[in-house]
Amino acid sequence: MSINKDILTATKKLDSISQKETKQLDSILTNVKEEIVKENPKDSTKTEVITGLADILNIAQSETKKEYTFHIKNDTIKSTNIFNKINDFYHYNIKFPTYSNEQALDSLGYKKTFWNTFNYQQIINLSNKIEQFKIDGGKSYFKTLTSYISISLFIFLPIFTLFLKAVYFRRKFTYMEHLVFVFHTQTVLFLLFVIYYFLSFFIEMESTWWVIIILFLGYLYKALRNFYEQGRFKTAIKFILLNSFYVFLGIIGFTIVSILSFFIG
Repeated sequence: MSINKDILTATKKLDSISQKETKQLDSILTNVKEEIVKENPKDSTKTEVITGLADILNIAQSETKKEYTFHIKNDTIKSTNIFNKINDFYHYNIKFPTYSNEQALDSLGYKKTFWNTFNYQQIINLSNKIEQFKIDGGKSYFKTLTSYISISLFIFLPIFTLFLKAVYFRRKFTYMEHLVFVFHTQTVLFLLFVIYYFLSFFIEMESTWWVIIILFLGYLYKALRNFYEQGRFKTAIKFILLNSFYVFLGIIGFTIVSILSFFIG
């Protein structure tokens, strides 16, 4: 029996299998492989061909099993929950990326309500952002992100001021006085960055940004000592607490603006 006949025999057997009989695939391939080994025990080439054929068919079979089933198709009362809806929208957008939200909802069978239209549009926006991210390496995304950072800082400053007031609860300062102090220190921080960016036009400054941070932290420590008139040890402890909380707020703010700038930027 030649190798061509062996492959032809295996192919004929495989062609006779329907989609509902895929469970028989492994056993048929195993039987064919055993027959070849019996007839040609010293010829491993034919066995490798059948093994390779089996691998290809198994990959194709696994890909077929991964075919996404839309929840709306199986939902007889059309009450698909939000998570399944988003999943449907996401997979449908991958399949038909040129469809508008209204076209997609019509085709899927979802009602064109405000939230369905809004959620599908967000999926479209997300897909476009991902494609743009691949094209320019995220330059446009980070540009949008930077524009939101200053807004987030000012939004969280009143919250930071509450924490500052709690740390210095024994000092008889009003909330507004604490807030003025916070705005004053933030203004100094922004001025330092303005100077940094101005100098970067004339000299190489890419690896020296940490100098600005050190200068600001030194200024902040001195400002806390002078404004609240406490000793070095107490000021140092509160300095660490305040900066830790500021970093915590910064992480939250950065996360929020990252998500917002990615979806609606």
